Amino acid sequence: MKQQSISSAWEMAQRAFSNGELNAALDFCMQVLESAPEFPGGHWMASNIHQAKTRFRLAVFHARQAARLLTEASSRRERLNVSRRLVSTGEYRAAMDLLQTFDKSALPDARDIEEACQISAMLDSPREVLAWLKAAEKRGVRTSTLSYLRGNALKFTGKLEEARAAYEDAISQSPFDGYLHLALATLGGEGAAQRIDRLRRLMANHPQKETDLGSLTAAGFALFRELDAVDDVDAAWCALRTALFQKRRTIQYSSSSSERTFSLLLDDFRVRRSRSEKVDVDPTGKCPIFIVGMPRTGTTLVERMLGNHPNVTACGELSELRMAYKWSVDYYSPGIVDEPSAQRAALADLAMMGKIYRNATYWRSDTDWFTDKHPGNLALTGAVLHSLPEARIVFVKRNPMDACFSNLKEFFRPSYYEYSYDIEEVAAYYSICHRFMDELKSLDPGRILTVDYEDLVRDPGPTVGKMLEHCALPMETGLEDVTRNATPVTTASSVQVRRGVHTDNLWGWKRYARHLGALEQALARS
Repeated sequence: MKQQSISSAWEMAQRAFSNGELNAALDFCMQVLESAPEFPGGHWMASNIHQAKTRFRLAVFHARQAARLLTEASSRRERLNVSRRLVSTGEYRAAMDLLQTFDKSALPDARDIEEACQISAMLDSPREVLAWLKAAEKRGVRTSTLSYLRGNALKFTGKLEEARAAYEDAISQSPFDGYLHLALATLGGEGAAQRIDRLRRLMANHPQKETDLGSLTAAGFALFRELDAVDDVDAAWCALRTALFQKRRTIQYSSSSSERTFSLLLDDFRVRRSRSEKVDVDPTGKCPIFIVGMPRTGTTLVERMLGNHPNVTACGELSELRMAYKWSVDYYSPGIVDEPSAQRAALADLAMMGKIYRNATYWRSDTDWFTDKHPGNLALTGAVLHSLPEARIVFVKRNPMDACFSNLKEFFRPSYYEYSYDIEEVAAYYSICHRFMDELKSLDPGRILTVDYEDLVRDPGPTVGKMLEHCALPMETGLEDVTRNATPVTTASSVQVRRGVHTDNLWGWKRYARHLGALEQALARS
């Protein structure tokens, strides 16, 4: 194909891609790559399209090719696009390495700096975000997005008052952005009455009330948090109920599909166990500790305690496991695992999944033990038991009413924990998860340790001792003092965990008991 024809095909590929015409875009893109196989932009587009069509291995292949083919002549925008693509396909180390090639002082405009900060945030690197923001400040670049990202990074690193100032600065630039108000509400503190008045004005006078439902829903969750903080329980419940209804309207979720998903995953584990399939342990001696459970049940607290041990690196909520599973079944789903991907479980090469996970995480830890506390890994516990025989699993349980209400109160990012916006669905999911874990424990005794959140916060010592024994870690004292752990926390517990161990949240649902009868009944039925 002549250069003029290549340029024409690329223009048509870009036009079709922008219009969402993915089949046509891929056809034109492949024409370009047949004649110009070393064109990174073509591989970037092919990766995007294959992932949108759930073909994950091809998405990974083309993302890697795009990164490999970048040159010094590649534009900043092209390198940033490839960095984001690498994150989207689970190539986190490669994305981090590519970002490190940028001169932070040389990015000329807010758009590029915002993109670099967002990619760093996706990589769970708040300190890298702050480094980019320092460069932006020197250049006099200020946007609401950058102020919001600054607030998040400061919150995750424990600088709460500085985070508050950053969020307020973001709100001053974009006063009708409900997500900014929600971020501020997570900090609590003095001034709740003024923030409540401001939120009510926002919700009453929002200029895009009928179209910007996501922002309004986020504002509703923020209003709940602020009202809850001043103990106006009835008004807080009204705000939460409205926000839950609005959020539930925007997502597609089915409890029966979740039931089938977990059943398929469990069936696959049973079959593999019956075949006595063997997978080799990690020859390097590294031992991942998977801390699983529903969100908001104490998994962060467990990780902070284990992370105090000198032989353990706390790695936070890693995404490598779900990405390894997606590769093993060659199917991309936006969240952790859905029914179509579970239907492919029998096709998975779990030995390869284990190798992919090990290769993807080796750089995150200099110690022999490291934690991976992504709550969504719970659905992949069976795959972990089979693919990573050296792994230890800690399952954190919490009182069902507290666990479910804590999930209902949380505004999660898209595609995650979509059961959590409806009382019946959160109760059903709680039951599904716990039956699943109970069955796995019976099938593979000794591999899973169950930790009760209530026992952990009332008297941490004995529970910490059990966790150390389960993980084959040397005994160590003082691990329960999580306030001495200065590592960043990028989860929903980032503020709460700074307080240390306390029992304030035990039976917290009872403040709302008169509004939660339906939840009690749903749990009883499930």
